[in-house]
Amino acid sequence: MIIFVGEELKGSWLPEISSAINETSCIVHENYHIEQQINEILAISDCTYIIFDVSQYIDSAETIALYILRICQANNATPIILASGYLPNSGLILTLIEKQIKYYIFASDNGPIKEEFLKCVNGYYEANGIDFVEDIKENIDEIKHIVNSSTLIGIGGIKSGIGTTTQCLQLVQYIQFCGYTAAYLEMNDTGYVRQVLNCYEEDYINPELGQIRHNNIDMFDRQEKIADILSCEKNLPWEAAYALAEFYARTLRFDDAQDIIDRYQDTDELSEKCFEKLDSNNRCYQKCYEEKGRGYLPRESENIKLYIEFMESMGYEIQSVPQRESIPDNRPPKIKKEDYPKTDFVDVPKSDTFVVYDLETTGLNSEFHAVIQIGAVKVVDGVVDESQTFEELVNPKYSKVSVSDNITKITGITDEEAKTARQVWEVIPEFVKFIGDDTLAGFNNAAFDSKFLERAGRHSNIIITNKQFDIMKYAKRIKKKCNLEINGDELNNYAEYFGIKNEKAHTALSDAITTAKVYIKLRQLDEGKSSSENDGLDLEW
Repeated sequence: MIIFVGEELKGSWLPEISSAINETSCIVHENYHIEQQINEILAISDCTYIIFDVSQYIDSAETIALYILRICQANNATPIILASGYLPNSGLILTLIEKQIKYYIFASDNGPIKEEFLKCVNGYYEANGIDFVEDIKENIDEIKHIVNSSTLIGIGGIKSGIGTTTQCLQLVQYIQFCGYTAAYLEMNDTGYVRQVLNCYEEDYINPELGQIRHNNIDMFDRQEKIADILSCEKNLPWEAAYALAEFYARTLRFDDAQDIIDRYQDTDELSEKCFEKLDSNNRCYQKCYEEKGRGYLPRESENIKLYIEFMESMGYEIQSVPQRESIPDNRPPKIKKEDYPKTDFVDVPKSDTFVVYDLETTGLNSEFHAVIQIGAVKVVDGVVDESQTFEELVNPKYSKVSVSDNITKITGITDEEAKTARQVWEVIPEFVKFIGDDTLAGFNNAAFDSKFLERAGRHSNIIITNKQFDIMKYAKRIKKKCNLEINGDELNNYAEYFGIKNEKAHTALSDAITTAKVYIKLRQLDEGKSSSENDGLDLEW
């Protein structure tokens, strides 16, 4: 019997590999505290290996190591440590190695995890040892000293809406991966930590500090407790305290700024001078706020300047600061949202010649995400004319977003491909020329595509006046009218019902062609006609 202790999804690879080596397996579900898993593990007999996913625990390294050894001794089993996301010189791994635990899996993907697991159970490491383990054993005191004496580093973002939070979390994971302590401190009003708390049903580890743990990352959302959070294990370095107090003062949180000044100004002679200056600035900001009814919130460029000044005052030489990539000279002025007319939707096209279009985007929010592909096909005299098509990738730079891995999986469009595409203001004029005065039709375009197209038009200084028609609304109406047994109201549900093959689903042109063919089928049903897929519409509209 092989036991996996942790989240079931993370141990999904085990049954297959256990069967291959003629072993059975079972799961002991995750818990923040290893002590609470003891009884369930010990109730399982004839156990040969126990795999512990150590990322689940919030216990101290000493506690985790102690209980792993006790559990495995009681079961006469060999412990294997699943340490995905850790480096060998992290505090926990150092402690486990010190306790003579020999077997580790550091891979994150199922394939490499299986390979490392088989090395463990087949005696590879028993015969050859693990190089890093032996190296760490020889130098463990020195490594511990380096880790424990590490400098406190703060990382802050100065721009919203560009993935700053995501980047910050990735940095936290990387710092932890390198063996150091790191955490995410929410210093904005996005409510991200609370969303994680609600969506993933996490629990507060320390409600007083607003602390939760998700994906092995400690997160804090009590901004007023920031000094206490940073001082949990050791006194906050005066450099960090100075920067924090300055942040509070500049964002009108004068009481918090003064609290930091009072707590840390006597650290040493140099810091005392800095805090005297800070106290003076704090009073100045407060006076400005009281007299003028507003405070000072620096712009991005000013933030960069302040950062350089502060770092240079700390004795660091800042050689250069990366500048934002310049906007191409050909970018037209953007039309304000309030100045852009609303799209006019019709019940059905009044002509048997129209254009069916589809957009692929970086996400679902038209005011934040961007178009990355436009596809369109003309329906001429009621027949889909695949010789008249439009297909173009679009650079999402106008919305300052990137193509995520999830969007790539759906559309096949990579971020690299999108970044090399033409700008939206270069593509939209050609699209407008292609559609002419024809009605635009789409599948769910009333709720989705038309909004993205409108924003693309605003960024291109072009008002798209074509009337539009939502084929999804029409499809739902015909589905009900004709009692069609179609499960769901997605495009591919209707395509499958009519036997229409979407060659490249979730690419703009293929979806547009499929939408056009679906519409013709629906129109034929609506008119009481029966014909093959390629038949046109013999209708008087």
